[in-house]
Amino acid sequence: MKIGDLSGLLGKFGDLHKQEFQRRLNESDRVKTMYDGILANRHLVAHGEGSKATMREVKQYYEEGHAVLDYFRDALRGERDGAGRGTLS
Repeated sequence: MKIGDLSGLLGKFGDLHKQEFQRRLNESDRVKTMYDGILANRHLVAHGEGSKATMREVKQYYEEGHAVLDYFRDALRGERDGAGRGTLS
């Protein structure tokens, strides 16, 4: 799922959830780039083109890119910065 799609999905639960997700994303362009790398390579493989990424690159994409999903989870839970502080305010 693209980042924009994740953001849109959070918007269905409320603007505060979507805004928190976007705020966290805006803190690091690198996280977005790594997540996009995961998706791009997944699409290449799924469509039979194969990935040109090395195992080192795939590992890096995962290690840094999965933060997007962490941000999504935290925003959905109503947490700020993953600190488990409860609802957004």
